[in-house]
Amino acid sequence: MGHRLSENEVEQVLEKGTYMTVGFISEEGLPQTAALTYVWDNQKKAAFIHGSKQSSLMKLVQQQSVLSGTVVVDTAVDAPEFTLRYRSVNMIGALTTEPPENLEHDMEILCAKYLGPDFPSDHFARTMGNLGDVLIIFKLTPNSLTGRGHDMPTI
Repeated sequence: MGHRLSENEVEQVLEKGTYMTVGFISEEGLPQTAALTYVWDNQKKAAFIHGSKQSSLMKLVQQQSVLSGTVVVDTAVDAPEFTLRYRSVNMIGALTTEPPENLEHDMEILCAKYLGPDFPSDHFARTMGNLGDVLIIFKLTPNSLTGRGHDMPTI
């Protein structure tokens, strides 16, 4: 049966998720979604999304002042019940572009998530060399954060 996630479970989902599906309005005024890599900073209570400034998708995202996002983890089909089991978090919030003085910290937590805590420093140096020119980091600060779960039954 579906249920609301506790605050602790919401944080677990946000930390565990590999990508966030974001929703926004296209240049044509139509709804659009995209799966983007992100990292959740529990201290700042914000999600950080990164991408290339040259990407048409990132250019569209940059035009948004508000963004919605969904992170889903622990998915499984429960065939006998003909239902999907999952834990998810939905958020809506203000989207801002991170200032240059925050980029190093933001990239450190992004690299640690996707490359591991002992990520190669030479890779990080190459990545940092692209900040500002090529890479862009957005901060999504949710004003609405809700979690739902539909867990596997315990036996």
